[in-house]
Amino acid sequence: MLQQRQDVINHLAETPFWSLIKFYMDDEIVATDRKKKSGMDLIKIIQCYDSKQQKFKFGDHEPKAITSEDVVEIFGLNNQGVELPNTDKSTKNMKDSFVKAYFAKQKIGKKNDIVEAYQKLVQDKTPEGAKATASIICVHLLQSLLFATFGTYIAWSFITICGALDQISKYNWAKGVTDYLFKRINKSKKKRKNGEESATINGCIALILYWICLHTNLLETISGRENMIPAIGRWDITKIHKAIRDIRVEEIEISGRIPCVEPNESIGRGIPCSEEPTEEHSNINQEECNDIPYPEQNNESSKKKENKTTGRKRKRTEVRVEEDQSITITEA
Repeated sequence: MLQQRQDVINHLAETPFWSLIKFYMDDEIVATDRKKKSGMDLIKIIQCYDSKQQKFKFGDHEPKAITSEDVVEIFGLNNQGVELPNTDKSTKNMKDSFVKAYFAKQKIGKKNDIVEAYQKLVQDKTPEGAKATASIICVHLLQSLLFATFGTYIAWSFITICGALDQISKYNWAKGVTDYLFKRINKSKKKRKNGEESATINGCIALILYWICLHTNLLETISGRENMIPAIGRWDITKIHKAIRDIRVEEIEISGRIPCVEPNESIGRGIPCSEEPTEEHSNINQEECNDIPYPEQNNESSKKKENKTTGRKRKRTEVRVEEDQSITITEA
């Protein structure tokens, strides 16, 4: 339906998220097999994060940081402008016209509220309706991908920012995404250090996986997509999770090379260059979501790319990956 709303698309094209939104609208994501998924691949990487340096240290290699420039390339976001306001806690502002119009009764802005607002707004063919629809789609993108949280809620500050669509480009979104992710990882590590049984990691945790792919030869890019922006389209998302799972963290060297091994060598020393994902080994499992007409990071549609399939819901284990992207680490 969104493809038929050129008025909405015109508004979205003026936002810093357009290249990312269009990527999803065009169904460019590739996932050849989604029979399983696990948080273990992400967890072992996050455990290499040094909170003091805000860098990842893999084995004896030099610590490396995810930069705003990386986010620009991976998600196509802007890297200039003012810093985002408080993204942890924010108060609902009933004086804001957008909040008042579409979230008046909600105490917390949650995914279901966003979807409900979209379903109503997309039927509104007025200029005001088109602009508000674009705002809701931006809210959804932040909640489901760039600033994902446990419980699928979103801070009121983000809703207010997206409601003022004409002002949305003044913020530095690339820096905002990295700052928020680091802040949430630091908070989770602190909780675990203080003895809490479980600690949830929010934020755009998939950024970490794409960052590794961007700066290593862990995974070959899809032919013809070597320079695609956003760079998330360069790799088969299924193979990313499998490759991270099968490599030892000590072998990861950012801006270096990870040794490819022959398919008959034991897994653990490297990634076979020609190995294809199978149902047995695939670590990604995503549900189809048609609520808003572009897929969430953990809810991609599967219409036209290389035998894509949908999967089943994650089972809770010692490492639990919550709805959207948040990860919960539970002590055994």
